[in-house]
Amino acid sequence: MSAAAWGRNRVIWVLNASCPSRCVYCDIESQRSTRVLTAKEVERVSHEIVAAGFREVVFVGGEPFLSGELPVALRVLSGRVSIAVFTGGLPGVTDKVVSLVGQGVSRLVFSIDSGRDASNDLIRGRKGITKDLVALAAELRKQFPRLDMSVNTVVSRHNAGTLADVWDRMEAFRLDSWALTLVGDNFTGSPRGHLLDREQLERFYLTDVPALAARLAEQRAELVVLPVPFPFLVAQVPARAWGLAAAKCRAAIDRELELYAAGDYNRTFVSRCGCPLVGVDVSIGVGGEVHPCSQAPALQPEYVVGQLKKERLADVLAGEALATFGRGVPHPPCTRCWAPSNVERGRLIRLVREATQ
Repeated sequence: MSAAAWGRNRVIWVLNASCPSRCVYCDIESQRSTRVLTAKEVERVSHEIVAAGFREVVFVGGEPFLSGELPVALRVLSGRVSIAVFTGGLPGVTDKVVSLVGQGVSRLVFSIDSGRDASNDLIRGRKGITKDLVALAAELRKQFPRLDMSVNTVVSRHNAGTLADVWDRMEAFRLDSWALTLVGDNFTGSPRGHLLDREQLERFYLTDVPALAARLAEQRAELVVLPVPFPFLVAQVPARAWGLAAAKCRAAIDRELELYAAGDYNRTFVSRCGCPLVGVDVSIGVGGEVHPCSQAPALQPEYVVGQLKKERLADVLAGEALATFGRGVPHPPCTRCWAPSNVERGRLIRLVREATQ
């Protein structure tokens, strides 16, 4: 079914490449030489996002709060779509961030990979970044007691054994959710040296995740895991029961985790269900490049389907380049993304049921 039939969902907007961190698994450096959209272009594109019917815009980077164009986008989008911003922490600009959040941010996501300062600073490549992030979280919770605040942790071989430390450090801020996202492709970089090995994946999915899911449930917070192994999607098993459920589908889980160890997180799903995100979600790159979905592996030059410095978003969405990409699924990036975890749940259940009947 077409994107128009399902309705547009999400725009991931890589607003800028500036960032105080240098995360070991991130390739944002490859975007540094890209000329960003001007304030006038950001204003136009923001109006076009609303007109196209997208429901949510997620600002990522780089560090979105360092973008001089973020206030322009917020003025247009506020009250018209849900707005989420990812931040890894900033030194000395708390008042500025508080002001920007007050201009219409619906959801704030803190990126932190370890609750231990030394470990998180090392992973994220800047000494002191953890203290900056925690201080920012404290002030924002104080200023916005009802703001949807959550944490995203990139799970790599560097932190897979100490994940609980993140919640230990951040739970005091009354978070709504915590996303655990397996490290993967972004831009032109390779995650090969950061992927979890087979043993780490076994422990993560069958021991750590169930324990953490149960812990968060007690605090009425949600644990989101990206990606979810296909056998668990088929069985609709909650994360807290993955360890027990694995015994009933052991061979299928083993096959899935072997794929995950190579970074092929989506191979089973896309081969069985196709891609439900093309054109429903899109990404906008630093320089206005439009990519056909919201998934990081597709943020590569060969998968650009439009350029917003030269084209209207509506024309890109209706264009042949996007349609051609959709017809050609699966492309190489399609087997390496987290797509099922970003699909609306009712639609996801229907897709999996149709593929497995």
